[in-house]
Amino acid sequence: MKYSKEFKQEALKLSDEIGVKKAASQLGMPYYTIAEWRKNRKAVA
Repeated sequence: MKYSKEFKQEALKLSDEIGVKKAASQLGMPYYTIAEWRKNRKAVA
C-alpha cells in the first residue's frame, strides 16, 4: 500500500507521542511499517 507523505508524517508524530506499537495499532497498520519509516525518517520528512 502507498501512503501519502502527510500520512507518514502524522504517523511518525503519533508514534513519537504514544510509541510505535500503539500508533500502528491505532492506525491499523503493521508495526514494522512505522518502524521502517522511523529508521528512514530523513527520507520521509
